[in-house]
Amino acid sequence: MENLDVTVLRALRDWRLAGRQAVLATVVRTWGSSPRPVGSIMALRDDGAVVGSVSGGCIEDDLIARYTQAGAADALPHGGPPQFAKYGVTADEAHRFGLPCGGTLEVLLEFNPDAASLQALVQALDAGRLMHRRVLLADGAVQLKPAAAPAELILDDQALVNTFGPEYRMLIIGAGQMSEYLATMALFSGFAVTVCDPREEYRSSWSVPGAQVAATMPDDTVALFRPDARTCVIALTHDPKLDDLALLQALETPAFYIGAIGSRRNNEARRQRMIEHLGQTEHSLARLRGPIGIYIGSKTPPEIAVSIMAEGGAGPAGGAQAHGPARTRRGRGAHGGRCRPPPGRRAQGAAAARRRNPAAAAAPPSAARGRRPHRRGAGPPCGAARRRAAAAAQPGRPGAGGLGHQPRARRRPGHLPALRPGGAAARPGDGARGPGGPAPARRRRHPNRARRLAHAPARHGPGRA
Repeated sequence: MENLDVTVLRALRDWRLAGRQAVLATVVRTWGSSPRPVGSIMALRDDGAVVGSVSGGCIEDDLIARYTQAGAADALPHGGPPQFAKYGVTADEAHRFGLPCGGTLEVLLEFNPDAASLQALVQALDAGRLMHRRVLLADGAVQLKPAAAPAELILDDQALVNTFGPEYRMLIIGAGQMSEYLATMALFSGFAVTVCDPREEYRSSWSVPGAQVAATMPDDTVALFRPDARTCVIALTHDPKLDDLALLQALETPAFYIGAIGSRRNNEARRQRMIEHLGQTEHSLARLRGPIGIYIGSKTPPEIAVSIMAEGGAGPAGGAQAHGPARTRRGRGAHGGRCRPPPGRRAQGAAAARRRNPAAAAAPPSAARGRRPHRRGAGPPCGAARRRAAAAAQPGRPGAGGLGHQPRARRRPGHLPALRPGGAAARPGDGARGPGGPAPARRRRHPNRARRLAHAPARHGPGRA
């Protein structure tokens, strides 16, 4: 499936070459929320056939009715200079045409565009060139001019200038199962997909129609592919012999997205290999992304392909915003691993903290975090030790008289211990609560006992508080 704009222009060219009347609609302005962005195009034939869209569907229905029904009160002409049509001016009209949040949009209608101009434009796009199409508002004359870089739509009192580019391209290294899912999603998103894998056992089982398959070595394929600013290169083989050289070759091109699958550890190992053995630097590897994909909790090949497509398939506006592993609010990469700052950044943060608080820098790490040192005797005694020492110093209390600290055994809830003469805790057999009964054990009061009893009083039996 090719780029939507190219599909619309190709269909419009075929209609005009066949002698059919048609109109080209272009979204030129939007106010508030709109279903389609500025620059979106739609081709409409005289019999009601439509390719492309300018809204969610209601505006298309209105344009079809006005263009195909000659007797309508607001019927559109089948010739003449371009005209503007505005939809959603009032709240009722916005609701009628399905425009969200009271949005408004304006479209420019070009009647019967020149077939020769459309043919030249489609040929330039097929050749991979970026083109400016300038339409004069006075008479609809069209001028084509090569463009150096993508640009936003420009509209003034004299002309409309829209930029059309060739298809986005995706080069996938590896023909495994995950590559099949990713290629399928990329094709439906308008990418021209090429898959490279020199391994015959993988190429022989490839089953995705519409994607070109190359058997050359990946680095040679990248050189022949000539990635441009509308190209992404994704390595999915997990084989350094295939991935590393292809990625290095891609880093020398203006490709908007270059990345490889793998864990954080594997990606760090790849960077170290490239720096130590292939003469790379951190600066030269700044555009290399990994682990690739946004975090969606993906585990299976199709889920990981969705994650990769969501990040790399966003085009230059989304794929080139940040380099390195994708980070979200949860701080995780595509496969659920925690994304930590690089070691250099952690060291810079620690140095800044020491400058802000010199006293904390001299303290042990545990003290800087407000905790006691873990070594016994290295700090003040804990609360339990203080309570044991106080109990041992007071005669007549449990724990005095040589008993020391007795570990608490598991006891039945609700039993209180009996004391022997001298204050020591009673041992089994020393006394009885009734005829022949053992001495009850001490019940430990829970800090939330009152609240717990209020919710479940039946657990403690009748008459218990």
